[in-house]
Amino acid sequence: MRAIQCALLLSIVIKGTNLDGIASSQDPSPDKVSVPTAPTSSFLLNPKDYDPSSFHNPSSPLDNDPDFGGISKRDKRYSKRLFTDFVAHISTIARLANTIEMQSDLMNNQDMHLKVGELLNIGKIDVVELKEINTTRTLEFMQVFNKSVGNIDNTVIDGEKRFQLWEAIRKITKELGRVEHFPNRDQYNKDANRFYMSFSPYRFDEAWPPLRATLPPLRVLRNFSTESSTTRKEKDADVAQFVDVREQISKTLPFVVRLKEGIDGLSRFEGWRFEVERAVLSKPERLIQAIAWRQEVQPLRVSSSEKTKSLDKNFGEVDNMKKSVTYFGDVFENFENHLLKYSNNPSSGLRGFQGLSLLASEIEDRWFKKVFKNIGDRKKMINSLKPMFTLRNTTKSTKSNFMTDLETRFVIEDVNSLVKEFLKRKTTAKGSAWYLELFESCGNTGGKINETLMTKALYPILKSREFAERFADFWSREDFSRDNVQSLLDDLNSVNRILNPVNSTDHVYWFEQLPRLLTELNTNGTMKRLENSVERLMESSKTFDAKSLESAAYHSYYYSDDTDSFLKLPEVIQEHGVHICLNNLRYEADYLYEATRLIRLIRRLGVEGTKRVNDYVSKVAKMLESLDEFESISSVMKKNHNDEVEKVNKIDKLVVARIENAVISVKNLLELRNIGLLEQLKAVQSNAKLEFDHMAQFGPNDELKTLWPLTKVISSLTKGLKYFEEHLQKFDYRSLKNLTDYDVFFKKLKGMPDVTIYPESLIQVLNYFIKHTMHDDRIDQFIETKKKLIQCLSMDLEFAKHFQGVGDAFQKFGDFLTQALAEVVSVPEENQEGQEEDEIDYKWIIVGCVVFVGCLSAVAVFVLWKKKLFCFKRKQNSVDCEVMDLDPVDNKPVLPPHLIIVAIGTQTFGRHPEHYELWTQLMVHVRTAPTPEERQFPYLPLMESKYLDPNIKLNPFTALQTVRLHGNKFRSRLGTVFYAMQAPMEANSMHDDTRADFLAMIVIDDVEFIVFLGETSSCGRYFTEGVGNLTIENFTVTNEGEQQFQNSTDIVVRTLMVKDNKKKTQRKVKQFQVKNWKEGDIPNCGYEPLEAIMTEICKSKAPVVVHCTSGTGRTMSFIGMEYISRALEANEEMTFADAFKKLIEKRYSAFENARQIGWLQVGTVYFMSIRHNAELVMYQNIEGVFRDMVERNVGVPKGIKF
Repeated sequence: MRAIQCALLLSIVIKGTNLDGIASSQDPSPDKVSVPTAPTSSFLLNPKDYDPSSFHNPSSPLDNDPDFGGISKRDKRYSKRLFTDFVAHISTIARLANTIEMQSDLMNNQDMHLKVGELLNIGKIDVVELKEINTTRTLEFMQVFNKSVGNIDNTVIDGEKRFQLWEAIRKITKELGRVEHFPNRDQYNKDANRFYMSFSPYRFDEAWPPLRATLPPLRVLRNFSTESSTTRKEKDADVAQFVDVREQISKTLPFVVRLKEGIDGLSRFEGWRFEVERAVLSKPERLIQAIAWRQEVQPLRVSSSEKTKSLDKNFGEVDNMKKSVTYFGDVFENFENHLLKYSNNPSSGLRGFQGLSLLASEIEDRWFKKVFKNIGDRKKMINSLKPMFTLRNTTKSTKSNFMTDLETRFVIEDVNSLVKEFLKRKTTAKGSAWYLELFESCGNTGGKINETLMTKALYPILKSREFAERFADFWSREDFSRDNVQSLLDDLNSVNRILNPVNSTDHVYWFEQLPRLLTELNTNGTMKRLENSVERLMESSKTFDAKSLESAAYHSYYYSDDTDSFLKLPEVIQEHGVHICLNNLRYEADYLYEATRLIRLIRRLGVEGTKRVNDYVSKVAKMLESLDEFESISSVMKKNHNDEVEKVNKIDKLVVARIENAVISVKNLLELRNIGLLEQLKAVQSNAKLEFDHMAQFGPNDELKTLWPLTKVISSLTKGLKYFEEHLQKFDYRSLKNLTDYDVFFKKLKGMPDVTIYPESLIQVLNYFIKHTMHDDRIDQFIETKKKLIQCLSMDLEFAKHFQGVGDAFQKFGDFLTQALAEVVSVPEENQEGQEEDEIDYKWIIVGCVVFVGCLSAVAVFVLWKKKLFCFKRKQNSVDCEVMDLDPVDNKPVLPPHLIIVAIGTQTFGRHPEHYELWTQLMVHVRTAPTPEERQFPYLPLMESKYLDPNIKLNPFTALQTVRLHGNKFRSRLGTVFYAMQAPMEANSMHDDTRADFLAMIVIDDVEFIVFLGETSSCGRYFTEGVGNLTIENFTVTNEGEQQFQNSTDIVVRTLMVKDNKKKTQRKVKQFQVKNWKEGDIPNCGYEPLEAIMTEICKSKAPVVVHCTSGTGRTMSFIGMEYISRALEANEEMTFADAFKKLIEKRYSAFENARQIGWLQVGTVYFMSIRHNAELVMYQNIEGVFRDMVERNVGVPKGIKF
């Protein structure tokens, strides 16, 4: 008892003395160094200036502190300062790491030709390439360019627009034909009417409110526990929460049933493609649009010789510009690709001279001294970086940089785009303005057409376009599929059934039953799956307008008579003559149209824009004059060499890269949010759609559409920013006491979804819109969107990858600095006496604590051993952890021949759709099965750096333990032990090198066979192709010979000798490599050689290692044929689905798609047929069904590739 009291007293004393924290750090001391900063994004160059209020700022940890009872404005400001300090601190850490690495590279002469660019923050550009930039020639070109811009006449814009409209009329009526030859539209109208009669928007709109109301009570049960409920009132409240869930689900069920009935009633329309069917309306739409443009262009006609001369003058400037561009060529490529792309990076302040200048002041920061307290004072740190600081002080270019404001960058990008357009131009336009008279004479052959009738005729056509788009959108939503809605309904019924007996009359009894109910609800992940299903459906409902879909279907057919009547008008039929006339002038119309577009681009650039370019080129010219001084970098730095410099120069570059990438990702995410990219992309969406609709009238635009994945980008960006923002709100920045804690921050971001933006392709499409749009009012929005995307070009957008790859990089960096710079500090004599007194005072307390902890540990170990919970056991020279659900060897006899035939035949029965439904349902089961990674002590989770894909979780109960790798151990019915494994990996910024561990496992476990499914390049290199040796750490792998297996070009069999040079042991292994088996696909080789391989490897008493890249789809398909066929041949009542579900319990995420499951079942039938001498008719039957589905999509819903 005395010992316990002493232990408690000591813990209180220790806890009470820990008063320092990073969050309480004061503002850093003033910067004593002049630091060059960019005019924009200053908070990213020096985060202390950043106001994170533009983000939903992370809530203060005080929000949930009961002692404070809410958060005041003062506390909110405090929370903002915590976050601002955090961004500043991780920036400082990254700057320090980068500076040390740069010093190491410069003093060791590594990639010296690239270091000038890195020091000046313009990327890894070769200094030779940098010197070749001809600024003199560029300035000469800009003089010519500036002259042309100034000579453009702005009084003839209407004349230019006339050229554009006539060319648009000519293009849209190309190969239009006569009205009487237009396709019949009756069938389309009938189909639209049938859909309208079958579709009920009310089933959808009525289901959303009750479904949305189920989420709050479901979320309450997410982390529910009865442990803290002690009073009657608290227990009653707990029971009431379960009653609330039951009552809400009871209210919701009828609406979901009606929703399911409505979706089932639309199943006959699932394969329809109205966007294809409405092609019959394309020609009427094009004709009406051409008439509208003709009637728009004719009032613009102004017969003036002065106007014609002005037009010719502008055309002449285009020709002059073409000659200049031909002479000067691509002078702006280097500016755009190097100088601007890197220098405007939001994280440029982390590297080079700019980062070094910021670091010089930050070393004096009190926070810096607290975090790096084991390193020593500022003097010691500066001494270790003395070569870099000396270089900074002696180099004239330190305060110079290639940075510029964003507007100049945008202008240079516009100039470069314009230059490229001119380089493609082949014709001249001067003197061609008189062609306008010819175009207008063609227009005069058409008559005046009633605009009211034309508007009415166009209305149902536009509604048909809306209907086709909304119809396609409806069927593209997985959340609305019959399978998903049925799964939702099943989960609602399941929860309702479990909770139905709960009532509020007997709270005492039902409170005791709550843990049991909660266990039932969480079985097979029902509650989590239900909550996720409802959330996804609610998210999808926000962008789905059922009434608009119904309205579009109705109006597209109901008013179709207006279109038919309009097309029969004599003046409309006569319009064909206009089109023939214009088509005779197609060459002239085309090149004059292009000239007017180039004039518009030049006009928008303006004189002010060219002045910005001139100023920047002049600045670059001055910078290039000072490049020669960098030739002496190495010698200057080596003069300042000392022991501390030598120690820090041994820094691990992989650690630096992991820290830098993580910090850059945080900064880039903040910048994306700060510039409002997401809001801008949402705003441009509608105008972009109108442009695509306009382009569709001229013909297919599939190629350009593929470059515009805007919906995907918005969705990805929304999810990514939301996830990041939620993490910022939850994290307690006061917990950051040392560098290890920063690893914790990034580890909690490892689930960050991928953010895909595709800025290059989006900019390409926007450039097309800016050049070709017929609506000048949209150009400003397109340009603003383009500017924000240009800022993204300089960002590393692989956020998820970098957050997952951090690992323990911050801790390793801190340990490295401590080891490199720490000194032994002697205790002053004057304090020794007091220290001895303290030791005497606390000696017995410490002894008592040690004795108490030792006794407690001994008791705990004894209990674990006695109850067999201590799962580590000694196995020769390794430590193994028991595989908890390893199937026992089942020696029961196989079924008699007639039942074997039944077991085989049962799998082959059914038509194509029935097989497809089974395989897709099993795939849904794979995706929705729970994947917990927790297991009681002393099991230790696998290191994150050994995960190839963090999304593929590791089943802890079947996890390999001999050597810790991402693999699972299980056996077939007859006792063959399989290691289903991820491939060995080579080291990179995210992963450790696991090849040596893989080879160690081969030797320790006496492995005789390895089966490798995939190409050699798909895994870390652990063997040679062809006879030869490969050394990996202390292992040597010798390929003693290889040959084709059974004359199959897809399968190679090798003999590998694995030798452990350290322990002087070796192991001969036979490796089968099945090539031409891609990830997510099926093999080329067929089942026969695979069955032969399986027969041979199953003779081994040692574990059989099977791996592909991820150790899932291909690996589990191969093992599954043995596992399932052996299970079915001895269990009469077991089905393929039963055995399959048992298989996927062994390794999470076991399959990648339904096609692999289909291939597995066909293989199971083949294995059973061959091994039991059954006729192959049944195998050929199911194999034919499978091939029909793969090759011809038979039985597969339209629009889905099996």
